This record gives sequence, C-alpha cells and structure tokens, in this order.
Amino acid sequence: MRHHIKYIAFFLSVALFISTSCENSVQEVAAFTNIEKQPAVSAKKVEVMYSDSGLIRLILKAPEVIRMADPKDPYMEYPQGIDVTFLNGNHEIESTLTAKHAVYYEKKQFWIASNNVVAYNKKEGKTMNTEELNWDIPKERFYSDKFVRITSPDEVLYGEGFQANQNFDNWKILKIKNSYITLKE
Repeated sequence: MRHHIKYIAFFLSVALFISTSCENSVQEVAAFTNIEKQPAVSAKKVEVMYSDSGLIRLILKAPEVIRMADPKDPYMEYPQGIDVTFLNGNHEIESTLTAKHAVYYEKKQFWIASNNVVAYNKKEGKTMNTEELNWDIPKERFYSDKFVRITSPDEVLYGEGFQANQNFDNWKILKIKNSYITLKE
C-alpha cells in the first residue's frame, strides 16, 4: 500500500506542477487553435496558367504561395512576390506585372500587389512603377492611390493615383505632379 501512495503522491505533485506552470488565457488558446487563422495550403515554386476560351491569357509565377482558408474571406498570399505575364489571343506577350508581395482575395476576385510594383506594356513600350497596385478582376481594371511613375520612350510622368484597363493600354494618372520629355536627336 505504501508503494502505491508514493506513486499517487508523485503523480499529484507532477499534475500540480503542470497545472500551475502552464497558464494561458482562453483567448490565447482560442487564437492558437483557430483554424481560420492557420494556413490551409502552402506551395513553393508555383506556376499558374489562366485560360479563356481555350487560350492561355495569363501566366503567374511565384516562389511561394500560402492559402488562408478563412470562411468569411479566404485569400492567397504571395510573401516573396509574383511575376505575371499577360498574353494576347496570338499567345504573344502584351504586358507584364511584378511585385515583391501580393495578396489575392478569392471571393472578391481582388488583388493587391505591393512593394516595388512594375507593370510593363510591350506594345506601347511604357513602364509603370508604384508601391501598391490594386486589380479588380470583375471590373477589369487596375488602380492605385499611391505615387506612380510612367516611363515611355519619349517622356516620364510622375503623379499620385493611377487607373488603367486590364491590358494597360488605356490608362491615366489622376494627379500629375511632373513630366519630362526626352528630346530625340
């Protein structure tokens, strides 16, 4: 019987130690175990092709993607950036978009590209630089309220705010701050 009492006393002292040394609030435990805030899927070296009517229209490459399965607002985060190529019906490059960080909200079909965003329209030879660019897929438009610079072969425009169609061939700067014209010899 004494032998059992030693084990019971040891077990109770260990249980008492564990219960007093590990103290978390209900909120801390709930936050840690909240599935909605945990990544559902992650992948490395991603390449995604979007097609329309059997034609590839967009190729997205990213070093990493993390999908968060929040039932209210699921999204995919690209913490190491994206490299997007837009193609025309002849499978030729129309424009490109790169950013060092991006988030895609699935339900809204809405992108936010940030941190050194560069968009290039091959046909017009124009490059747009900004720190944040929003892409509203249902409305087929890009926009930003941040500083923007657009460089073409013969001028450089600076301003705040930007709007463009999805192909970057119809665009405008909302508040032009400065412009420089390159003189050709």
